[in-house]
Parts: sequence; structure tokens; C-alpha cells
Amino acid sequence: MKIETLQIQNFKGIKDIDLDLSGRSATILGTNGAGKTTIADAWGWLWTEKDSLGSSVFEPRALDAEGRVMDSDMEPSVEAVIRTEGTRSCCLKKVWRSQKNRQGSLTGNTADFYVDGALLKRRSEYQAVLDSLVPEERFKVLSSPLFFSSQLPWQRRREILLEVCGGDLTDGEIIGDSPELVPLLDILQARFGAEMRPNVPLAPTVALGSILAEEKKQASKAKNEIKPSIKEVLRSRPEGKLDAKEYLGAELQRLAAYISSLQRERAQIEAGGWTSDRRRELAEVEAEIIKSKTEWAEDISKIFAEKQEELGGLRDKESKARREAEAHRTNAALNSEHIAGMEKTLTALREKYRQVQSAPGAGPTKCPTCAKPYLEEERLLARAAILDEINQEGKAIKERKETALAETKKQQYKIEECDRKAQDLQNQIIALEDEIKEIKARPSPISGDLLERQEALRKALTEPGADKKKLERIDHELGLNEKERESVRNELALVKRQLEADIRLAELKAEELRLAGALEDIERQLHLLEQFTRAKVGLLDERINSHFRVARFRMFEEHLNGGLTPCCEVLLGGIPFNSNLNGAHKTLVGMDIINTLSRHWKVSVPIFVDDAANIVIDLPEIDAQVIRLVARKGDTRELTMELEGEHKQ
Repeated sequence: MKIETLQIQNFKGIKDIDLDLSGRSATILGTNGAGKTTIADAWGWLWTEKDSLGSSVFEPRALDAEGRVMDSDMEPSVEAVIRTEGTRSCCLKKVWRSQKNRQGSLTGNTADFYVDGALLKRRSEYQAVLDSLVPEERFKVLSSPLFFSSQLPWQRRREILLEVCGGDLTDGEIIGDSPELVPLLDILQARFGAEMRPNVPLAPTVALGSILAEEKKQASKAKNEIKPSIKEVLRSRPEGKLDAKEYLGAELQRLAAYISSLQRERAQIEAGGWTSDRRRELAEVEAEIIKSKTEWAEDISKIFAEKQEELGGLRDKESKARREAEAHRTNAALNSEHIAGMEKTLTALREKYRQVQSAPGAGPTKCPTCAKPYLEEERLLARAAILDEINQEGKAIKERKETALAETKKQQYKIEECDRKAQDLQNQIIALEDEIKEIKARPSPISGDLLERQEALRKALTEPGADKKKLERIDHELGLNEKERESVRNELALVKRQLEADIRLAELKAEELRLAGALEDIERQLHLLEQFTRAKVGLLDERINSHFRVARFRMFEEHLNGGLTPCCEVLLGGIPFNSNLNGAHKTLVGMDIINTLSRHWKVSVPIFVDDAANIVIDLPEIDAQVIRLVARKGDTRELTMELEGEHKQ
């Protein structure tokens, strides 16, 4: 695609210009501000509604020195006749119009679109015509040396480059080119299916990397949790060497049998007698007393815990209120110091103002730049400027002082509020502490009838009787054997806990060994994946960079931990495009990229190269219409154009 003619009217700083390019490259020369860049902006606006830098936030109409539209009735227009596919021509025109209501007030703006002289009804129809010539994204990429590298998202740059070099590499291609990666093929086949072969695309290695990373995370977490579990089992395992479980079981059976015989003997003595009934009654009374004590203790404990929790909350709130009060005091003190400093400064300024004002000969006597003595009128003006400067500085300090005084008053109010809140909380704490003391001092509410019945039954059972001594002996032996049986039961429980702990320790250590082996295998697979990624980086970079003369591309970013993530950074001689590359080299790289993409897409569009005078390096030859915008010195604001050896204004 090439521009035959380009007519611009009322567009920004250009009143009317008609360029007859005849489809040839050209150089447009002019002083700064003469309208060179405006020509590029007009061409971009005709196609994309944006200027040459890709910004849609600009005003097509001329602006005054304060940035306001000079004439809202002005209608900027751009018209271009372009030639495509040999002799085919197309005329595009765009006109910017103001919209007004019945009262003549400006309500907005609209654009009219023309193709070959015909007015189109909708913007979408005009866009369809443009897309039939060159899709919008391709137009932006091919018309600006900077767009691809600085404005196109890196993901889209990467897609275009992969498209140019024939698509991304498959996992099978990379593994087939690197014999040391053959074990990775076995891993992929084991993970994703035995039917996979090197001549078919493998499952994405990126997916395998994600799976391995998650497996490593889970295995490491499980392994780290084992050591605390082992320590806990060792801590809870009973110490010391205990008797065998079989011996203790037999001893427990012997004691149980002997206790049963004593109980039967005792029952025989008391069978059918008054003593047996009294003992049963006493047991019931004592059980009821114990139940009452237990319930009372539970109720008191619950109330006590609730009050303690409430007390802790009140103390926390009191502490917080006092901390807040202290913070406000600190802020108020700092504000007071700041106010005192400002008052000193104001005093010094007043004294300085008085001295300058009261002394007729005060003030500068010569120019600080050239040291030339001031005339009397100049000296008085300089003296007035000094007084005004002192006055302005004093006003600014006074305003800051008033603000600081207001802030100090605000802080004092907050201090009083926090102190009141803290005192209220302290009173609540004292009242609650007294209530807790009263709760702790409450006596056990056991019924007096139960205690009287217990005392009467005990007294009746201690009276002398025929079987008293025999029962005392049996009770004594029962007590001893019950105690011994309880001791054997406790020892047997310890033996059981020891055995359970030993079994658990063996399980944990076996799991620890298994996880260590699993982590080692995961690390081996991750190392293979890293080798795979580095091989892919080398092959992909080589394949893409071979299509360009000077431009180079970094397709992966390497992190400090050795990991790689996809990216697409444009380079020239190892220097990133968007960091330290100067304007001339950016244009060189951009033209190289445009050259390759034009051949790939089999289309070219006019290229505007702004600030071309500063490009002293040789740009690559390109099969496209190139319009160079060159600044020159001079007093005239007229533009001149050099068209393939010709020179015209």
C-alpha cells in the first residue's frame, strides 16, 4: 500500500496542505513546530482515530496558548488516495464535526467517513473497508517502527513471532533433538499414556512442571510434618522398662479373682441384715452429696470463667485506651514544638521585614547576575520584591501554624476522651474484681438434711456388732487389693502406650524414608524439565532470530533461582529495546521488524519516521513507502518535501 496524495485541512496546526507523493518515498523538512509530526498524526487518525504515538486523547482542532479550542466550528479533515495491489486505488476521507443543540451550544463531536467519495452511514462500515485493505493491528505494526516493541503486549508479540517462524516447538521435537532428554520421554509416557511416541506431540511439559511443583510442595509439607510428629510420640511414650504385658495380665486376673472372693465373703456376712441396708442407704446419701458438690463446683467454675474472661476483655480495653491517650499526648507535644518553631520563624521574619522597610537604603544595590549597580528605581523594585517574599513566607507559615493549633486542640480532645474511657473501664474492672472475690467465697450449698442423714448412718454403722471385726478385716484387705489392682491396671496401660508408640514411630520413620525418596525423584524430574526448557530456549531463539537482520528476541526470562518463564523482549546487541536503547537504534530495530513482518504478511503500508535528522545510521532497505520527517533550522515555518530526487515546497 502506498499514498498517492494526502490532503489535510484544519487539522491541529495545519490549515491546508496537499501532498502529492505519487506512491513514492519522501522527506518532509521543516522547523520545529512547522507541522511535520502533525502530518503523521493526521495519517494515523485517518486509520485508527489515534495520533502517531498511539494516543486517542488529543484534539484534532487547533488550540490556543492555554490549550482551548480556537474555533469549535472548524472541521478538521484528512483525505488520502492510496494505491494497493499494483494499480488499484482507493480514496479515504474523514471529517471531524461539532454537534450543537438548538440553542447553538456545543454538545459533542462526531466524524463523517467517506470511501471513494461516498458517505458511509456507520463507523463500522468504514472500519470494514480499512480491514479489507489492512487489518488495524497489522497497520499499526507495519506503519510505526516503535509500535511492535513498545506498545504491543508481549504475549501478542510472542504469538506473532511464533507465527513467523512456523509455530511453537513441540515437546517431541525438542526431546528428539537432545539425546540427554530421552528419560523425560519415559516420564511423560508414564504420566500421560503408554501410546505416546516421539513422532506425535507430547503432553505439554508445562503441565508436567505444574504437577511436579505441586507434588514437591505436598511431599515437602508432609515430610516437614513428620519430625514434629516423631517428637510428640517420643514425648508421650512412657519411660522406663516395664514388665511384660502377659505377666501383668495374669496378675490382674489373680487380683480380680481374690477381690471377688472377699466381696462374696463380706456379702455372706451381711446377707439379710440391718447393716447391709444401712450401708446401702449411706452409699446412696454420700453419692447424692458428691453429686451436689460436683454440680455446684461446675456451676461456680463456669461463672468464674465467664467473669474472668469479661475481666480480661475490660483490662485489654483499658490498656488500649491508655495507649491511645499516650499516643495523642505525644502527637500534641510534637505539634506544640512545631508551633513554637514556627512562632520563632515568624518573629524572625517580622524583624527582617521591619529592618528592610525602615531602612531607606536597605535592599540589594546591584544585579546578582551581572553585578551591575541598580538604578534607584530598580533598587526600589528589588527591595519591594524582598518585602513581598518575606510577607508571602510569613503568610504560609501562619497558615501552617493555624493548622497545627487546630490539630493540637483535636489531639487534646482525644486525650480527654481516652482518659475518660480508661477511667470508666477501671471502675468496671474494680467492680468486677469484687464480684469475682464474692463468687470464690460462696459456701457449698449442700442440703442440711443430707448431712444429718449421713452423720446418723455413720454413727449407727460404727456401733459394736458381732461381725464388726471380721468386716473390718475384709474391708482392709479389699482396700489393699483394690489399690494393687489399680496399680497393675495403670502399669498395663503404660505398657500398651509404649507398644502403640513404638508402632507409630516405625510407621513415621518408614513414611519419612518414602517421602525422601519421592522428593529425590521429583527433583530428578524437575532437573530434566529445566534441561528441556533450556534446550527449548536455544532452539526457539535460534529459529526466531534467523528471520531478522539486527533485531533479536528474548523469549524466556531466567530468575535468580534458575527458573524460566515465557516473555518476549526485543533486543539490539543484548540491549533491551525499552530501557537503554537510543531513538536511532530503536528505529533501526523497528524497521528490521517491519521488513520481516511485511514479507510474512505479504503487505506493506507507508512508514512515517519522525525525527529522522537524528538517525545517522544506515537503515535497512525496505519494500515500503517511507516518509522521513526531518527538522531543520530557519525562521520560516513552511514545509518542503523532497520526493525521489525532486525538491518542491
